[in-house]
Amino acid sequence: MLIVSIGSLIGFARIQFHLVEKNNFVKLILPISFGVFWFNVMWLIFFFVLPISKAANLNFNPDPYVAIVLSFVALPFAFSLVFWSASKTLNIFGVASVSALVFIVMNITSNILTSSALLSYLPWFAAPIFSAVIADYILCKKVKSKIIQRHFEKISGAVLGSMFFLFCFPMLAMTFLELYVFNVVISYDVIPTASNIVFDIWVMTIIPGAVSGMLGMMFASRKLNQISGSTNSFVE
Repeated sequence: MLIVSIGSLIGFARIQFHLVEKNNFVKLILPISFGVFWFNVMWLIFFFVLPISKAANLNFNPDPYVAIVLSFVALPFAFSLVFWSASKTLNIFGVASVSALVFIVMNITSNILTSSALLSYLPWFAAPIFSAVIADYILCKKVKSKIIQRHFEKISGAVLGSMFFLFCFPMLAMTFLELYVFNVVISYDVIPTASNIVFDIWVMTIIPGAVSGMLGMMFASRKLNQISGSTNSFVE
């Protein structure tokens, strides 16, 4: 799925680049493609951090502490890369926000609506949606403050990364809840009744996520900008 989403994303981006007259269909499909790609990136990282690989005789689950550290480092960083790419593809405010919305809708429909016990968490997803809109607004230089415009990419990445736990909820909660449950208990089963613990975990992840998201946005603005510039020169 990740390879398919990458192929479609590159294809639509190249179509948009070569069109003499900009097509509204491509403008609509690009944010959707980024949202799908974002969702696939999350699940790729999940393979290394979620405790879902334990069988009767084999246990490939990662060490909980290693998984938590990897979550802090990889998820917000990768999310900032995708978010920056979505924003800069069309350079229009709202593109990255729509991509985030597509991502969240996919997460809700696949992981929340399939379990009636988790429906009480639905209002929580307003926070990542709101953070994505703010991050998009700042990244598009809509804020007139000189201080914010000077550090707009860092601030945007920090705002987005601070909510990475809720972007990945409820699956990522399993990784953190492994520290609270016994071996005979599956961490996913306690999520519906552990809202207080989940809230504490969310608050705990805000600052590390903000730092990692900021680093991801800085990396994207430097390295991905160079790569896209070189690619455009080669195409031309």
